Amino acid sequence: MQKKANSSGKAEFAGTASALHSDSSSPLLLSFPGNDWVADTGASSHMTPHREWFHEYQHYVVPVRLANGVTIQSAGLGCVVFRP
Repeated sequence: MQKKANSSGKAEFAGTASALHSDSSSPLLLSFPGNDWVADTGASSHMTPHREWFHEYQHYVVPVRLANGVTIQSAGLGCVVFRP
């Protein structure tokens, strides 16, 4: 996402993403083939196997706890720019 300050000094974000809603009470664990990205507004972090999508990237290993209780290690963190 791109971030810029407007005349009031507040940040504005521009970009596109897909959204998915579920009425299920169980954790939502999904795998999407291809270039889809699911924007989960309740998530602390978002993950992708596509390293090439990152505009900025740095190696960063930290434990990440998934919705099903499993803990995995991150590979890095960075910035992905969404374009329409």
